[in-house]
Amino acid sequence: MDNEAQRAFRRARATTRDLTRLARNPKCPTLRLGVAARVDFNAYLKARGAFAQGEQSPFALAFGNRFESRLHRDGELLKALVAASLVPEGDDAVLDLSAGAWNEAGLKARAARTADQLNEAHAGARAPRLMVHPVLPLPLGSDAPTLYVVPDALVRIDRVFRPVEIKSFPDLGARTDKESLRAARLQAAVQVLALRAVTRGIDPDAFVPPLAVLVLGRAGSLGPRAHVAEDLEGEIHQIETLAVPAWRLGILRERTLAEAHVAPAAGLDGEPVAYTERCASFCPLARSCRDRLRAERRVELLGDKPAKTLAPLSSIDAARAAVSDPSAAPPAAQGIAGELAEIARLVPLRPVR
Repeated sequence: MDNEAQRAFRRARATTRDLTRLARNPKCPTLRLGVAARVDFNAYLKARGAFAQGEQSPFALAFGNRFESRLHRDGELLKALVAASLVPEGDDAVLDLSAGAWNEAGLKARAARTADQLNEAHAGARAPRLMVHPVLPLPLGSDAPTLYVVPDALVRIDRVFRPVEIKSFPDLGARTDKESLRAARLQAAVQVLALRAVTRGIDPDAFVPPLAVLVLGRAGSLGPRAHVAEDLEGEIHQIETLAVPAWRLGILRERTLAEAHVAPAAGLDGEPVAYTERCASFCPLARSCRDRLRAERRVELLGDKPAKTLAPLSSIDAARAAVSDPSAAPPAAQGIAGELAEIARLVPLRPVR
């Protein structure tokens, strides 16, 4: 693959969404390499006659953008925060930090303006109640690039700023879509980590609580509803202990490929996949990975639980053979004869079409 083709498959910068994807499947070598190398998954898949899965549809994306823009433009975000008793009525000082380019220089300049505001607020100066689209740099280690995190807003509650994550899906209480809520909480966790990193540069002893404000759609209307996402420490731990190390492994793999003069987008074709049923809800490569598994007739196609049991067997064909004649199963699978029979009863091991 020549340099021009390689550039066509490369995004300008990494995003918060990349880190949250790794948090949800840190064991996938294909995803690790793609994220670390900033592969444009849509361009990569389009060149192979496929399309992305686990992404928002164009309609959902446009609706979400309109929802957020209206909240900022019409002042509905502050009204939702007041209605939720998170901020007092009457304090409507809003600072919009959206202006600026999205390249490295522009993000650094916006990050500096954001840090200045946080520094002034820490020193006791009058601070805005709301900062729209601040930029918070999050270092990921000496061997990884800085991730520029751009929350939808920062809101000052009791003299402490907290990230605000806006999502257009409806707030249905206990019936709120769990996958959407999980993704929103992971994004908010990245924002808390970035806010902690910036705050430590101002005051090493300052405490940033593991809290964020989620603003979702109000059921039955086009309006917003705000509430505090309590205790994000679990998600923060997931980002720190799973996603960030996975990112660094991806960087090491990219360097290994570079030494062999293999472009990352080309290298993805040869990387192993770690497919699970949940991949379809968040990973753009899910459909492509499933097609690869189908071609190889891998046991992961049967579902997560059967795949875990059948791990000693390499394929569905091997599993079918082992069910027919357990004595012919490889030594590593000799102890799962009972499980094989049960799986064959519950999940017929038919050839995958």
